[in-house]
Amino acid sequence: MSQSQRPDKNNCYPIRIRSCVKGKVKYFPTGIMVEKEQFKNKEVVKHYNKAALNSSLHSQLLQIEKEFFEGTIFKKKNDPDFYFFCENKIKQQKARDTPGTSRHKESYLNKLKAFKRVLTFNDITPGFMYDYETYCKERGNKDTTIWGSVKFVKKMINAALNDGAITGNPLKGYKAPTYVGPVRKYLTEKEIESLEKFTKKSKIEKLVKVADWFLFACYTGLRYDDVRTFDKKQIVNDRIILRTGKTKSDVSIKVHPKLKLVIERMALGVISNTKMNDYLKVIGADCKINKELTFHLARHTFAVYWLDNGGTMESLRELLGHSSMRTTQIYGKVTNLK
Repeated sequence: MSQSQRPDKNNCYPIRIRSCVKGKVKYFPTGIMVEKEQFKNKEVVKHYNKAALNSSLHSQLLQIEKEFFEGTIFKKKNDPDFYFFCENKIKQQKARDTPGTSRHKESYLNKLKAFKRVLTFNDITPGFMYDYETYCKERGNKDTTIWGSVKFVKKMINAALNDGAITGNPLKGYKAPTYVGPVRKYLTEKEIESLEKFTKKSKIEKLVKVADWFLFACYTGLRYDDVRTFDKKQIVNDRIILRTGKTKSDVSIKVHPKLKLVIERMALGVISNTKMNDYLKVIGADCKINKELTFHLARHTFAVYWLDNGGTMESLRELLGHSSMRTTQIYGKVTNLK
C-alpha cells in the first residue's frame, strides 16, 4: 500500500505485492481492499475477516515466489507478455470505445490476472482456456459473462495476429462456449402507470427525478449514456434527434404526449448508473413492482411495446441504434413468447 494509490468510495486502499529483481520492479494486485489503519507490518489487522484475507495474501505471495524460481515472473525473450499487449491495446482503443466498453475490457483483463498472475502468449493454449472457463464457473459467473470473458481473450489474440505481435493462432482447435442471450425482462403497462403515479405522489425529490429519467428511457429506448448527455436542444420539430454514444448511430424519436410530459418536468443532469439502479430498487418496492429494476430495463420495455403496437423490426433497429439486426431480433423472441 503506497501513498500514490487512491482510495475507493469507502476510503479503502488496494493491497499490492511489490517484487524487485535485479533492479526491475513489478507490482501485483491482490484484489484486497482495506482501510489504511487495517494494514500494518505486511498483514491485515482490525478487520472482521482478517484471517481469510491474510491467508489469501500468504497464498499469493507463495505463488509469486514459485513463479520467480520458475523464471516466469518477468517475461522471457521471444515470449511476449500477454498482459502488456492487452493494456496497450485497450489504451489504443479507448478513443473509439465508449467508457462502458473500456470498463468491460479492463474488468475482463483484471479477472484474467486473478486467474494467472503472469501470462505470456506461449501460455495461452486450448487447455489454458478450458481451465479459465472452469475458473469463471467456480466464481459463479453466468453463461453470458463467461462467453464475454473468453471473447475478450480471443479478440486480443486476433489483434496480436493482425499487429504481427505473434505468428500462428495459439487457440487453434479451441471450441469457445456459444453465446446464450439473456432473457429480456420488461415492465407491463400497469407497472409503467404505477411509476407515473409515483412521480405525482412522492415527496422525495431525488426519487422523483430518478423515476422521471427512467420513464424518459422507457418512452425513448435510449441507453443510460445517451440519457445522461440528453439536452432539450436535441428536440427539433417534435422529434429527438441525436447520435448514440455506443454505436454512433443517428436516431430520430417522435415526442409523443406521454414523453412530452416527462420532458417538461424532467431535471437534466443524470446521476451515476450505479446510484440510479440503487434508487430504482427503492422506487420499485414502493410501486410494488416484483422485478429488479435497472435502468437498462427501460430500453427493453420500449422495444417490447414498440413491436406489440405494430412497429417493425427494421424501424426498431434504427430507433435503438443497433449495429446488428441479430441484436434487435432478441426482442422479437420476447414478444413471441408473450
